[in-house]
Amino acid sequence: MKVLGHKAFARLILSYLVSQAGSKVHRVALLVLVYLLTEKALWVSLVLGVQLVGTVVFSPLLSAWADTQDRKRLLVWSDLLRAPLVALIPLLGAKSLPILLLLVFLIELLRDLHDPIQNAVVPDLVPKEEVDEANSLVLLADRLSEVLFVGAAGVL
Repeated sequence: MKVLGHKAFARLILSYLVSQAGSKVHRVALLVLVYLLTEKALWVSLVLGVQLVGTVVFSPLLSAWADTQDRKRLLVWSDLLRAPLVALIPLLGAKSLPILLLLVFLIELLRDLHDPIQNAVVPDLVPKEEVDEANSLVLLADRLSEVLFVGAAGVL
């Protein structure tokens, strides 16, 4: 794994794992919170639907726009904006389900902005002959985060 010898790529992978840990735990906690607040599967389904609509409708538009912007700035800002929105969920979202849905939608839009950029910058961070290895490592990190962090969230 000599690809990790490239500092910028190693930082990207580390930040990706930290971000994914938070995102995966957040997704499980969000659904549990909604169910505990409402005791209705309909509201849990609405949360999942809001997440899906954001991704299906806006992700292609956000990705196209992001290609015209400074990728590093968008990566940083999308994470920095997501964090306080997630923190607002128990403060505001627990008091108002429509506000909760709005917060979930905004968080999902920022995730839909962030994730494609993260994948697009990989070739900029490693030599051309190591791009396949770097992309494989990103995919491995993604799959491992699903198993480890969603599983950890379930235990918590």
